[in-house]
Amino acid sequence: MKNYSILFFPAIILFICSSNFLHTLGSLNLANFLINIDALFTPIQASSSLLNVFSFPIPKFITNEQALYIGFALGFIGYKKSFMPIENFVSFITKISNFILKNVFIPMLPLFIFGMTLKMINDGIFEILIKNASLFATMFTVLITYLVALLLIASGFSITKGYRITVNILPAVLTALSSMSSVMALPFSLKASHKNTISNRFSDFFMPVTVNIHMIGDCIIIPFLIVIVLNIFGFSLPTEKIPLFAFLFMVTKFSGAGVPGGTVFIMVPLMVDIFNFTPEMSLLITSMYIVIDPFATSTSVITNNLFVIIIDKILVAFGKGKLQKK
Repeated sequence: MKNYSILFFPAIILFICSSNFLHTLGSLNLANFLINIDALFTPIQASSSLLNVFSFPIPKFITNEQALYIGFALGFIGYKKSFMPIENFVSFITKISNFILKNVFIPMLPLFIFGMTLKMINDGIFEILIKNASLFATMFTVLITYLVALLLIASGFSITKGYRITVNILPAVLTALSSMSSVMALPFSLKASHKNTISNRFSDFFMPVTVNIHMIGDCIIIPFLIVIVLNIFGFSLPTEKIPLFAFLFMVTKFSGAGVPGGTVFIMVPLMVDIFNFTPEMSLLITSMYIVIDPFATSTSVITNNLFVIIIDKILVAFGKGKLQKK
């Protein structure tokens, strides 16, 4: 690792970007194929619409995309030269954002989900979701099949090793499932990776770097939810826009907030711009994702633990090959 350390960070970033892009691209195409075969949705015709009792119009000074580009630009500038006023301002805004997310937004999530449930019942969406529960079963079947296949690869198709790997990562998975946070599960993921890999230094590097930006659970679940919501409202997925969404999904993952439902909130503007999501569609996919978020987070924790095993095996084999040549 000492000899190739300068290559590790760009290589890992390339791996994360490629993985997020390919998983999103594949999941969108697979969901579109499976759900177009099984779905029998009809457009929603609600008898009466529930309206907000009050609203707080907040002016939008810049879009999410512009904020992301500004963040990248400031990062590159700050790498070359330090500007303390800008750094202090960014630090101040970060503290305010984290305070609002943790102390205002997250405590209000149950109220948000309750209100959305009432609206879905009133609009007839809840009944349609119940009738088409098989589509969610299809999504979870794809998810489980993928995880089993990845576990078989990581264990070298050994049942004994697969069982040992599963036992080692179980505490991290349970922590992610209960807390909906990959960061909370990170200490347990590090312990598991030390047991499951040979080179602990690489796992100590890989796990913290990927914890909040390599979220395979989101890359699989969100595309399925997008196709389900589009079908509920009587629309089809524009296949020509799938690569564009997958690319922007990959880029936007770097700005995700590590809070419950954080991913879907930054992805909704992409769905609006690319797939023409209406406010009702945006609210529906947001509420659906928040309910499923524990499984998405757990999937991401599992895949990161399995990927570190697979990459570690490749690095160890590469290192042995170099030694044999010497």
